[in-house]
Amino acid sequence: MRIQDLKDKNVGIWGLGAEGWSTLKLLRKKFPANKFVLFNDSHFSQEMEDTLKQDPFLDLAIGDEISKKLDLVDVVIKSPGVTFYKDEIQNALKKGIYFTSATKLWFAEHPTDTTVCITGTKGKSTTSSLITHFLRHSNKRVTLGGNIGTPMLDMFDVEPKPEIWVIELSSYQLTDFEGCSPTVSLLLNLFPEHLDWHKGVENYYKDKLNVFSNQKDTSISVIDKIDKNTNLYVDQEKLNNIFFFNDKNGFHVYEDAVYYQDKKILGATEVPIPGKHNLGNICAALTVVKALGVDFEKCVKSISSFKGLPHRLYPCGKIDNILYIDDSISTTPQSAVAAMETHKYKKITILLGGFDRGLDFNDLAEYIATKNIHAVITMPDNGVRIAEEIRKKLANFENNDILSGKTILKEANDLQDAVRISKEITPENGVIILSPGSPSYGRFKNFAERGEVFSKYAGFSK
Repeated sequence: MRIQDLKDKNVGIWGLGAEGWSTLKLLRKKFPANKFVLFNDSHFSQEMEDTLKQDPFLDLAIGDEISKKLDLVDVVIKSPGVTFYKDEIQNALKKGIYFTSATKLWFAEHPTDTTVCITGTKGKSTTSSLITHFLRHSNKRVTLGGNIGTPMLDMFDVEPKPEIWVIELSSYQLTDFEGCSPTVSLLLNLFPEHLDWHKGVENYYKDKLNVFSNQKDTSISVIDKIDKNTNLYVDQEKLNNIFFFNDKNGFHVYEDAVYYQDKKILGATEVPIPGKHNLGNICAALTVVKALGVDFEKCVKSISSFKGLPHRLYPCGKIDNILYIDDSISTTPQSAVAAMETHKYKKITILLGGFDRGLDFNDLAEYIATKNIHAVITMPDNGVRIAEEIRKKLANFENNDILSGKTILKEANDLQDAVRISKEITPENGVIILSPGSPSYGRFKNFAERGEVFSKYAGFSK
């Protein structure tokens, strides 16, 4: 379905986040006198509701009103934050109501454009930004958007038109991605994530893999050769695959450096973003630009000017000779391990915990127990559960017994309390890392706010 096809339809927009606003703005521009129904699960502020009611052709359906007014529309443009697995949506589908998204509408309008779509549980934003950085330094006209920065329909008419679109896609955006066909699809990795939204890990993986769902003969797939879950869920024989990170025929990591085949092209000390996982992200980005016919050696030369993204292993600075790291983007146990691995030669105090989605922290606890991490401070809501996992593992390792004082384990009341405790127990030249391994839901607006609050409590905000 294209945007023009909506002209004579009864259209609903579900969700008024960044994408919902973008969708409403474009549709109102295209169809000034069309009536739309705006569905939203929660109430707006009075100021917002008053603003929306100034549009005489906009009907609001909030909370319990949604199911009553769904029958009045033919098409619903669903925002990414609204789970496709809601009972109301599944029932509406059975009645023949058509659901689409800003992403599907955008792709329907750009069927022949060169598009690079990036997804994965972790590393999407950094890798999308790297690809954009490399292409721009190779004199390509590029627009970056999707889950990072610019909403899809804000990119509807871009002048001058880019040569390449770089689009980061979340699992939410990929749930109903059928019919969209990227030129290059990059899957970075698969770990359990967003299980509440997707109603389980199988749906989450299935939805992520929709990035490959409508490939053409000329489509290119870029995947990590030995990522465990990628191997289990991706049919590597059928796809036009190019491998990265662990394939010695392409870009791969060896002894803290990036290689192309047998040639070292970039050492870790030359990279402005820390961590072995970021070397892997660089491998993925270089694999994509090479697949697009770009001189990757020119890209490598531009790496020194790449700026890391906020809240991703971001060094806030030092106070009393202790380094503070904001890795608030960390919402899985695997990303918390990556944060500790990045600073493994320092005395680490790590702050863990947040919204409890029932993820397995066994491997994280084992890492802490076997790597002699200086201190762990857990926070609600799942902090008690994480602490218990760590206690069990520590008890199994005589050389790292909690009773010996080699690893300090504390449970904090909240982030402010965790920062206070961390300052008391972290030695000079140590590092305090906020890498929660859990989402921020319920206590912060998002991971960015959580990172900003951490920086403030650490003492960096004005």
